[in-house]
This record gives sequence, structure tokens and C-alpha cells, in this order.
Amino acid sequence: MAEPVHRDAFGILPASAVSPERMQWADLRPSTNEPVHILLFVGPKSLQAGGPQGNAVALVTDMWGNLVPDGQVTFQRDGFTPMDATLHDGLAHLRFAAPTRAGTYDIHATIDGQQSARAQLRVTAALSSISPILVPADGPLRPEKLTTFASRDLRDRYGNPVENGTAATLMLQHNDGTLSHVVAPVVAGRVQVPFLPRDVDAGGTLALSVGAQDTAASVQFAPLAADVPVAAQLWTPTAGLLALRVGPLTTDAGYLLPDGAPITVQATASQGATDTRTGWVRDGHFQTLLSLRPATQPVRLTIETALGIAELHVETGPAPADLPGAP
Repeated sequence: MAEPVHRDAFGILPASAVSPERMQWADLRPSTNEPVHILLFVGPKSLQAGGPQGNAVALVTDMWGNLVPDGQVTFQRDGFTPMDATLHDGLAHLRFAAPTRAGTYDIHATIDGQQSARAQLRVTAALSSISPILVPADGPLRPEKLTTFASRDLRDRYGNPVENGTAATLMLQHNDGTLSHVVAPVVAGRVQVPFLPRDVDAGGTLALSVGAQDTAASVQFAPLAADVPVAAQLWTPTAGLLALRVGPLTTDAGYLLPDGAPITVQATASQGATDTRTGWVRDGHFQTLLSLRPATQPVRLTIETALGIAELHVETGPAPADLPGAP
């Protein structure tokens, strides 16, 4: 006949080999000893305010690790009335409603004077109830002038602000069919996105999306124009070189074309030779060296910037008085 065996949480072995100690700490049957250890599990770790219920489970064992008999376990949560759950075969389970106030909550489980280590529960704003609103634009968009697209405070139906780092999407559908797309995080309960209109020729509809909610507003566009005719100067810093300085590039909005604005200059000599230079505006000017010979004058310049396209004829003259140094 087969030898009697003992089955427990750690395996199967002959019954004759089971020591009294092992019967204490490895028995599968509920122990008659007092509860000593409480393991608490709370999930999911993050709940949405006023959303689906959460779960709390307590595993209660004696000093040997055996499950304890049935009883009552009390779950305590910050700012809420304690809740009791029945302990059965060492396990107690409780379903609880998600708080409507966002934040981090500590939860404990107690039985017969013994308390578990704390478990933390995070409650976030209910994104599905957000109603984002865009702050009206401060006038029309101007090329090469930094503007800011912003939302008003983002709060859910319970007044909770949207958490920092929540992704928001801004989509500007231009009237000419092009798109400007920006993804930005929520900071201090708002969305603020700097936007530099560059290579943009039209306004359109601006849409802000946070979670599954969105809103839209109209954005106007006002092209820039030169406040005064574009000027340029040519001089010879050294023999065989021809230097060019374009500017000041003053806009009809009352400021110099900002630093970093792209510029393209095509220089055509009287004999037909050409040289094209591209770069960026600095302090309202653009300065470069041309590969044309100084004697090929006058030089026809075609200057393309956010102010439009300007054409002018320039001859060599003295170097600018305010020239900070050689180009």
C-alpha cells in the first residue's frame, strides 16, 4: 500500500517525515492562532474621481504564515468612515467608491489590534468631464512674432484641476489647407503653448484637445509689410570682396523683423552673374559676403523675407558707420 503523504503550501512529503514545527508554519488549513501579519493590496493604484470602484484585499496570517480563521477586518481610508469586511479563509475583500476629490489617499487594514502597512491610492481628475476653453487670441497672428495659445483653468465636474503633465493637443487648421500641430503638457492646471508663425500664410481654426474633450476657436492672420522701403548697402572690405548689408527691416507693426527670421537675397551683377545667399535676420539686419566682383555694378538685389519680396539696385559705397566689424 502507498505510504501516507502530507500536502502543504511547500510541497508533498511522507507523513512520517513531517515535524511538529512544520505542521505549525506550513499547514494549509486555517490556523487557530491569533492574527499577526496583514498584507494589504489596493488596486487599481490610480482611480478617476467619481469613476469606477476600487478594490482592497487583506491577507491575514499568524506568526507562522498560516491563514487565520474567519473574522472582521476594518479598512480605514484618509478622510472617510472606516469600513468593515468579513475575513474568510484568511482573505477579506472590500469594494469602495472612488472619491470625488483628487489626491493621494492612505489606506490601512486592522484586525484584533494589528494593523497593516499603509497602501497608497491615487485619484486623478475625471478627464471625461473636462470642458476646455481657449483664451481669445491677442489680435491676429503676425509672421515671425511669437504668440501664445492658452486655455483657461482645466477642471473636472468636481472642481479638480487636471494633473501636471497631462498631454494636450493643439491643432491649427489653416485656411489654405495646411496644419500646425503641437503637443504640450498641462502645467498648473492650464495649457500654454508658444507659437511662432513661420512659413504660415493664413489663419484658420484652432482646436484644443484634452483627454476625449475638445474645443475650437477662430484665429485670424495679418501679413506683415515693410514700414519703410527695404534698404541695402554694398562696400568692399578688402580687395576682391564685396560685402552686403540689408536693413533695417522694419515692419508695419512697429518693430524690427525678429532675430532668426529667414531671408534670401539674390544678387545679379550688371554682366549677368548671380549669387544667392540665405540666412537669418539679426538685430533687424542681414550681412553677408558676395562672390561677385566689386567692379560689376550696379547690382540688382531681390530680397525675400516675411515682409514680402523687394527689388532694388545698389552700387558700392562706404562701409556703414555703425558696422561692428568685418563681415
